[in-house]
Amino acid sequence: MRYTFFLLFVSSFIYSYAQSEKDSLAQVVATEICDCAEKINVNEIDKINERGVECTNSILAKHFDPNFFNPQSNEEKLEYAIQMDKIGVEIRKCERIIYLQKIANIYPNPKPEVSEELFLTTEFLQYFGLEKTEDGDKPGMKIYDGPQNKERIQRFVDIRWEFETNEDALKYHRYKLNENSEGGRPIEIKQEIGGIQELKVFEESEKMREILDEMKLDGKQYYFIFVKGKVLIKLFFGVPKDYELINLIPFVQQARDQIKE
Repeated sequence: MRYTFFLLFVSSFIYSYAQSEKDSLAQVVATEICDCAEKINVNEIDKINERGVECTNSILAKHFDPNFFNPQSNEEKLEYAIQMDKIGVEIRKCERIIYLQKIANIYPNPKPEVSEELFLTTEFLQYFGLEKTEDGDKPGMKIYDGPQNKERIQRFVDIRWEFETNEDALKYHRYKLNENSEGGRPIEIKQEIGGIQELKVFEESEKMREILDEMKLDGKQYYFIFVKGKVLIKLFFGVPKDYELINLIPFVQQARDQIKE
C-alpha cells in the first residue's frame, strides 16, 4: 500500500456519481490526512511528498483492513474505487494540501538511488591515502579517512544526487545551496575548471571555525558543490590548516570525468 495525498488529490475519478455523495468515513479520513498535512514542514520542500506518503498511508491503515487495498473480486474492486473516489473528493477541499502540492512541484526531487559508477573510484582515492571507513557506504554518500598528519587529506566525503534532467539538477543545486554548504563561507579559486556548471566553493562556517579552535584542531574544511549533466556533486574535505586549496582540484576534475553524459 503506497498512496500520496497528491495522487488522491489529482486522480481521475471513474465513478462521477460518487463525487457529490456524502460519506462520513471518507470525510473522517480526509480530515485526518489534512490535519497531518498541517504538520509538514514547508521549508523542507524536497521532503514534502515523502511526508505526504507517510500521512496518507498511516491514516488509511488506521481506518481500513489491509485486504481492502488488494481487492480480488469485481465487487471488491468496485468498492475500493468508490471509496478512494470519495476520499479524493474530500481531500480536494483541504487548502493545506493544495498549498503543499503547489510548492512541492517548484523544485525536483532527486532519484531515490545513485548509481555506483558516479562516485570516485577506490583506486583514485587510495592514491591520496584515503580509505573508506567502516560505515562509509551510505545512500548517496561515501566516507573516507586519511592519515592524520599535517600533509594529507584527513577526511573526504563524496556525495551525489542524480536527477532526470540537467535542468532539475541545477534547480535543486540553487535551492539547496545554503544547506549543502553547511553555512560555510564562500571563497574563490583561481583555477577555472571546464565541463561543469555553477561550481561553488566554501570553507567552514564561523561556528565550525570556533568549534575547531576550541578543540585546538589545526584543520580546515572545504566544500566543492557543482553540477555535471544530470548529477549534483558535493565534495567535502577535512584538511590541515595550511593545506593548499589547489591540491583539491584533481578531485573535482576526476568527479567530472567520472560522469559520462
